[in-house]
Amino acid sequence: MKKILLASLSLFSVAGAQTSPVAPAPLLKLNAPVGTTVELRSVTTSRMTVSDIQVTAKPGGKATPAQVEEARRAMQDGLGAMNRAGTTTVNGKAFYKVAGRDAAGNTTLINSIVQTMPAAAGKKAENLTIRITQVISPDGQASGLKMESDQPQVNAMFKNLTPEKLQQMTKDMSGNDAGIYATPLRQGEPRTSTVSLDMQDLMNSLIGSLAGPNAGKLFGSMNATPLTVTSTTTYQGLNAAGQHAFTTRSEAANWKFSLNSQDKSIPMNITAEVLSNESSGTSTYSVTGLPATLNQKTNMNMKMTMEMDDIQVSMIMTIDQTVTMQPR
Repeated sequence: MKKILLASLSLFSVAGAQTSPVAPAPLLKLNAPVGTTVELRSVTTSRMTVSDIQVTAKPGGKATPAQVEEARRAMQDGLGAMNRAGTTTVNGKAFYKVAGRDAAGNTTLINSIVQTMPAAAGKKAENLTIRITQVISPDGQASGLKMESDQPQVNAMFKNLTPEKLQQMTKDMSGNDAGIYATPLRQGEPRTSTVSLDMQDLMNSLIGSLAGPNAGKLFGSMNATPLTVTSTTTYQGLNAAGQHAFTTRSEAANWKFSLNSQDKSIPMNITAEVLSNESSGTSTYSVTGLPATLNQKTNMNMKMTMEMDDIQVSMIMTIDQTVTMQPR
């Protein structure tokens, strides 16, 4: 996932010097026997807060001071309730199964994520399941990525993205084809990369899955800039339990998207800009290559601007999230 600056550059510092080749570092091998399954318990805590709420008349619009004040109070009441809602906790499970391995050593890995979503008022809590299937080669590269869900809207989003697009997205986000399996096991050496992810197709699929067949009527246009992510992974060696330990850190900023309503009965324009997005954490893997633990924290600050009729609203949204995975 990262640029490698090796001391081997010194090999070229003295002309004609005698040198020995640097042996490549080993990789984390996914060699658990076929049929092996690992179950982890996941806990995700999230908190979203809104600050710096500004409600003004749209330049050139016809909103009166009284209408602006009414909109300001409505927004503050609604967003204030959101701030008072506190932290949301979602419990779940993550299953990793070695489903197959061919003669060349290519291993099929299935990751099933099951989360119990918070229940809405008067309704029962529901489970959300996402299944991720991919093939990991002996040299850590991934192929055959497939994502599916039992939740219709989520599944619709996945179906709108081709397998090639999904594979490219995961490659761009991790900086390589298979993330941790392509990271050299060279202790203490950070590996950093900066990659760009085309978000246009993803946002179109997301909005289309949420709005359904009326998406084209509701939204006239949607534009998203590429998302640039810088990630660093450092191998920390074996821990006291004999597991491979890694630390990770990533950051992204200056990502924007805009959405314009095509429905004249509800004219609305939305613009969002990610001011900062930072994530850091630790993970461990067994000597056979399956996940053992995960601890990750993410903080994102986003500026949202909305134009509705002749009223303009802007605010800063802050999202803090912690994800942990431990053996059951």
